Amino acid sequence: MKNITPFLLFAPGCLFRPDVIEPAAPATEIAKETANPVTLVQRERQIEADTVSVQIRCPTEALSKCEEAAEIALNEVQRLVDLSNVWNTRGDVAKLNENAGKEPVEITADTHRLLTSAQIVSAASGGAFDVTIGSISGLWGIDGIDVPEEDVLAERLQYVDWTQIALTPKTAKLNREGMSLILDGLVGGDAADSALSLVPMEWDALVNIDGDLAARGEWQVQIPVDAAHGGGNVSMWVKDTVLVASGVDANGTLDGAIDPRTGKPSPGGKWAVAAHKQGAIADALATTLLVTGPETPVVDQLGAWVLVMTDHGWVEVGGRTASVQSWSLQGTRQTQ
Repeated sequence: MKNITPFLLFAPGCLFRPDVIEPAAPATEIAKETANPVTLVQRERQIEADTVSVQIRCPTEALSKCEEAAEIALNEVQRLVDLSNVWNTRGDVAKLNENAGKEPVEITADTHRLLTSAQIVSAASGGAFDVTIGSISGLWGIDGIDVPEEDVLAERLQYVDWTQIALTPKTAKLNREGMSLILDGLVGGDAADSALSLVPMEWDALVNIDGDLAARGEWQVQIPVDAAHGGGNVSMWVKDTVLVASGVDANGTLDGAIDPRTGKPSPGGKWAVAAHKQGAIADALATTLLVTGPETPVVDQLGAWVLVMTDHGWVEVGGRTASVQSWSLQGTRQTQ
């Protein structure tokens, strides 16, 4: 889960870290588990600023294999986080930024997947999501107290344009010198999704990267909402989906997520959670809704489900699906 900080639209944070609740099993599941006992295997690791956990409902006779699978999943999260880190000088992001306006850069299949997902959401949202936001990411300052000069903002905005990413199956290029790529708004959901895919399909499992969740099977999760956004929590039943939550951290003069199209705060959603079958798209949508608010066609276009907190209350968009079976507010100061 990401707290959208003022200086970087896609910066990860942990205001809303969900707690996972093992659901009470229906009668049919109880009968099944009686015949085939399962044990909940859980492994946890700190990866950069995030607490990452993997839970597997494991057949009792396969405990060692499940433990090994959980470690493999954790290693996959580590690998993808390292790959997308803008400070990793050997990673694709750093190479693309360094070579902006120059020759194409060979990229991994992982980077191609992330950039393809970014382009899908950017096109559907009319640029409300844009991974080339790097050139304006620091203009508001770390504490959101620096209001950029209009001429400075206008000059930097010419380098924010997702259509200027030239992408082939094996290479990518930022067409203009001065462009800067940031993939933080994709990698959490994508890493959770990819890590889950490495757990054998016959086992229900949940990968949780500080709120970026990938679920196989049915799970109940509770997502705490910080006091500034009403307190309490959102309780959700999810199944076979990726779930990502993002929130706006209003500091200083900045109140709202930065709209990549204008470089200014947007009066969109204050908090959003998005569910989609594809992790990178779920992650991008959770950020997009902070810019657009719930009045956007992008959710239906991409077949997603989202829950958005606005100044007027909570709004559900996309229609209830099998992936999100129910949700409820508990102890918040706003009503469903």
